[in-house]
Amino acid sequence: MTDGMPDSIDDCLIGYVERYDGTFPLYDRAKVLIMMVRDGRTHEEALEFYDYNYLGSWTGRETPGYFIGITEASLTGLPET
Repeated sequence: MTDGMPDSIDDCLIGYVERYDGTFPLYDRAKVLIMMVRDGRTHEEALEFYDYNYLGSWTGRETPGYFIGITEASLTGLPET
């Protein structure tokens, strides 16, 4: 990673997610898009490439997930703890 910005998909990894059939990598969607724009794609091209080649692919149980963020609005309706 140079200047705090992602150079490769490995720089976009933020953790792992556990589910019943194992674990899979979790990448930061925004960093993935930034990486592609830095590689020469327009924002629109990066989104299209992401949608088809990252989000739209299924590679089995280890298919990664992509973190899109959490907002206060997405927490509406959750029970209070």
